[in-house]
Amino acid sequence: MARVRPERKGYDVIIYQQHVDRLKKMQPTVDSGPPREHPLSNKREMDKRREFLNIEFDNKLMLERLAKVIQHKSIDNEIHHSVDMHAKFKKKLGMTQKRVQMQK
Repeated sequence: MARVRPERKGYDVIIYQQHVDRLKKMQPTVDSGPPREHPLSNKREMDKRREFLNIEFDNKLMLERLAKVIQHKSIDNEIHHSVDMHAKFKKKLGMTQKRVQMQK
């Protein structure tokens, strides 16, 4: 039995003896695992994620508003008749050029 101080008596002796036994049985260990993570270690990533989600939300709102505008007729979302006439003219011009080339 280990050397016991005279002030340790009864239950204190038992607890001290258990403590000494645990110290004798203890094995050396090396912590080879990854370092522990701090709660704020990924703050930059969280900020990037939050900003990305805000941008996505704004984009969704913008697309919804664009869809709403396109569904209702207004002055700006119809093709002007001059553009339509120009497209028909270009198509007709292309057809006549093909006919001329085929006749050669």
